[in-house]
Amino acid sequence: MRRMMTMAVMAMFSSIALAAPAEAASICSQPDPPPSCEAPDPDPVEGDSTPRGGFESVTFTGNGVRVVGWAFDFDEPGALQVHVYVDGTFKGALSAGVYRPDITRTHSYVGPNHGYDGVVPAPHGAHTVCVYAINVVPPNTSPLPNRELGCKPYDAPAISNVQSYYSGQWLLAFDDNVLGETGFQVTWQYYTWYTLPGGTRVATPRTYTYTVPAHEGMGRVTVADTRPANSYRVTVSAPGFGSGSSDL
Repeated sequence: MRRMMTMAVMAMFSSIALAAPAEAASICSQPDPPPSCEAPDPDPVEGDSTPRGGFESVTFTGNGVRVVGWAFDFDEPGALQVHVYVDGTFKGALSAGVYRPDITRTHSYVGPNHGYDGVVPAPHGAHTVCVYAINVVPPNTSPLPNRELGCKPYDAPAISNVQSYYSGQWLLAFDDNVLGETGFQVTWQYYTWYTLPGGTRVATPRTYTYTVPAHEGMGRVTVADTRPANSYRVTVSAPGFGSGSSDL
């Protein structure tokens, strides 16, 4: 009896020890896990060390992209430089000196001020952003290469989510994703019908265009619409930036 009780107690403690926190597993299984998911740092060694870091997110902000991540180098106690490229073209340098307390939980040899969060110029459309941590080389050591922290795509049309709907009157709504536009051009495609002798009806395609004043900043734009009858497609353009369309 005593032996059976001992085995039961050992089995209970064994199951407790093997249970893994579900929250930690879910955090670290995401595509870009936070710094706390990395293995603890080894003791610093002599010679040049490779920068460490991550590229966590890219967001289009209107004529630019915001990149967020973290980076440090054991050979540089201060803020490390990171370089941002769009489609292989250098677009700007950021300083990884933003306060990120999650970094020091795993990387105990560095402080918390090693995050980067900034905007660099970038065009509309579909593009790829890559971020590199610039290696700091100690004196009299063989240099190691800069470290690629990752690449991420983004797709930012100038105009998106074009919608025409009726709410007491016809309204036109769209997302303005640009800054500095001089205005918008709205073009409706529609048909007019006429009847030939004998009763045959013929449709003639036509277009109708009007302008909308510039919108301050970015965001959803809603204006009164003067859409013609028999319309089937609307296109909203920001001259010099791009356009978006919607079929009815």
